[in-house]
Amino acid sequence: MKSAVRFARPFAKRGMWVEVEQITAQVVQQGLAINEYYLNVMICAYAAAQPKQAQRAEAALRSASKAGVQLNEYIMNSLERVLGRSRAAELVRELGLKKPTKRQDKQPTKDRGAARQDRQRGHAG
Repeated sequence: MKSAVRFARPFAKRGMWVEVEQITAQVVQQGLAINEYYLNVMICAYAAAQPKQAQRAEAALRSASKAGVQLNEYIMNSLERVLGRSRAAELVRELGLKKPTKRQDKQPTKDRGAARQDRQRGHAG
């Protein structure tokens, strides 16, 4: 699945959702299940498309949800880009999914200059 994600991502960034859907069909044909990484790539393609492909994004989330793919903050952010915040939240509620929370476990990072100075002084950083 990692190679499919890597292959589809450049198309997704350009909004080339038809190409991403063709890759998706090949992935499914090979018997691979869509995971959260690939779902995010799909939704990114729909968000970057001109015009945005809201109905396709909703259909992808519905299908993935039925298949057991878990919603994460990256998928939620992409979904909000294509549907808007309120519609994305409404869809998540409708599907009975739990809206992911922003990662709180990240430690504040020092700027590069401060980290470099710490290393030069022999401090862990």
